[in-house]
Amino acid sequence: DVYKRQRTGLDTDFMPVRVPASALNPELVLVASNTGHQLGITARSARNGVPLWHQSLAVSCQGPPVVIGPNAYVSLGDRDGTILEITLATGEIVGKITIGRPLGPNLAARPGTGLLYIPAESRAVYVFEVDRQDPDGKRLEPVLLGVMNTGHPSGSLRGMPVFSNPDPREPGPRFLVLGQADGLETMKLRAFPLPAAADGKPDGSAPVAELTLPGWASFPPYCDGE
Repeated sequence: DVYKRQRTGLDTDFMPVRVPASALNPELVLVASNTGHQLGITARSARNGVPLWHQSLAVSCQGPPVVIGPNAYVSLGDRDGTILEITLATGEIVGKITIGRPLGPNLAARPGTGLLYIPAESRAVYVFEVDRQDPDGKRLEPVLLGVMNTGHPSGSLRGMPVFSNPDPREPGPRFLVLGQADGLETMKLRAFPLPAAADGKPDGSAPVAELTLPGWASFPPYCDGE
C-alpha cells in the first residue's frame, strides 16, 4: 500500500535514503535539498511522509547521507572536506569530520563495522572509525585509522564505492571497488584489498585488479561476494 508520496524535483540531487527503524528512531527517509536558498536534510516518516525534523546546512551536500549506528553522515561541498555527524533521533548535529581537502561524490559505510570510507576529490580515501562509545555508552569522537592511496584523478570517481565481502566476520577476500572514469569513452573498476584485521587499518596496498569497461556508469556495480 502507498501511504504517502513526496514529489522531488530539481532541488534534490540524490535519491532519498531509507533508514530502518531502531530503538532510537522510527523508520525514516532522509531527503537532501540543494536549492540556492534552501540547503538541508529532512527526515520524514517512511510510513506516512510526515516531516520529523529538518537540519539546515550552510553549503550544499556533496553526496547522499550515509547511516552508521545512531547517526547519519552528510558530506558537504566545501573546500575543507567537511562531513557532519547528525543524530537520527532528532536531527541535531553532534560532531563533524574535516579532512582538509575537497571531497569526492560519495561516502561509503563498510557493513558489519563502524567504519566510514571518505573518498577525497583526488588521490586518496580516508578511513574513520565513527561508531564509538565509552563504557557508559557516551559518544566518542571519530578517529582516523589511515589513508588509502588510490591515486584517482580529480573528478574521476563514478557512482558509489562498493565492498566485496566487507564483514570481517565473513570468510573470503575483501575489497573496496572504485568506479573511475578513464578518458572520455571508458571507465575502470579498481579493486583495493581491505585488511583482514577487525580494526580496519589500511595497509597501503595497491589495487590487485583493474577492469576497463566501455562508457561511463553512474550506478554502482553489484557484487555477489565472488
